[in-house]
Amino acid sequence: MFGVREGIAVNAGGGQDWEGGGQVVRLVLSLAWVDSRPVHLHSIRASRPKPGLQAQHLGGAQLTQQLAGYCLTGAKLDSKDLTLDIDEDAPVTPLTVTENVAQGAVTLLLQASLPALMFCAPATEMVLMGGTDNPFVPPVAHVALVLRPLLLRFGAQMDVTVPRHGFFPSGCGELRVQARLQEGRTKLQAVTMLERGDFVQMHVQIVSSSQVSYSTHLRNELERKLKTIPQLAAVPMNVMVEGKYDVIEPAVEAQCSVQVAVTTSTGCVLSVNGLCACHESSAAQQRGKGFVLENAILGATTSLAGQVAKDLKALINCGACVDEFTADQLIAYIALAEGTSRILIPPMSEFTSQHLPTAIAMTSLLTGAVFRCTLAKGGCQIIECDGIGASGTHIERL
Repeated sequence: MFGVREGIAVNAGGGQDWEGGGQVVRLVLSLAWVDSRPVHLHSIRASRPKPGLQAQHLGGAQLTQQLAGYCLTGAKLDSKDLTLDIDEDAPVTPLTVTENVAQGAVTLLLQASLPALMFCAPATEMVLMGGTDNPFVPPVAHVALVLRPLLLRFGAQMDVTVPRHGFFPSGCGELRVQARLQEGRTKLQAVTMLERGDFVQMHVQIVSSSQVSYSTHLRNELERKLKTIPQLAAVPMNVMVEGKYDVIEPAVEAQCSVQVAVTTSTGCVLSVNGLCACHESSAAQQRGKGFVLENAILGATTSLAGQVAKDLKALINCGACVDEFTADQLIAYIALAEGTSRILIPPMSEFTSQHLPTAIAMTSLLTGAVFRCTLAKGGCQIIECDGIGASGTHIERL
């Protein structure tokens, strides 16, 4: 399987401590460069309706191949096996890396590639093409409003621009990212997020694929409902509205995404987000019943504002310093950092997926970092990690 060198075998179809799916593939792509041994994934997405590597996973593999110098075996559509090995003779990646996966979520591609970009190709500007605001994944605003300020605490600098947004299913959005350790640093530093402190600022970003009036309605609803949360009543709110108003998606009449980020005096960022869509078929049915499309969209945006406010209130009341989905993304960086990191997360009984346990299990396997999870007051969990202190010189070819 590995030739002359012993490697790491990963059951990408799921295991006792992790779920099978695309997340395992992304985690391996993001961290396989840490260890000089080859990594072999087998049974990729075996339990999914469409097993094997799909277009987005394959795009992520090809992208990280350029950033980290991977030698790939089995990188083809529908493949259930993929082997990654470090090619020490691979040239340094060119200035710009572009990966076009059409409708695929650029934030998922970023999860697969950001550690390699930061440590292996810090001079590279990465250009990701696809969906910036897709269902079931964080919108691109999460990168700038949540991930970037949190990584700054680790000593990492990110430059993020979004020249245009793209909604599912057509995609056509663009995300540009550069990432590197801060000047003078050779390693990430450990972080401690156990105390939330006072709420300082609310940042809200709204992106709409349709008319400005729908964004305005969503903005008004969000401002009203977020201010009903007692802890946020006096907190300043900054609302940004962006869109691609000249484009109507072929299968959806209108879509809106929302990202809310609440910063605190101790450097924590509480995040919630959501997306709503009014489908053409649904709108046509409503027109037949005497309704107009506008009513459907206004109803959808009102519901979205209510759900976002409800989720944020629950996150605040549980006492955690970071939400479930952001914690999942930070696991790689606390493993790569030098020293012991500690992060207070929501109760695991309230989690909506196995992504966080999967991230911990896979990251520990790939990096050798040691994780501990303990129960905190109020039912929250403390994730503690002894990081490995990886550096930009971790790969010999650099």
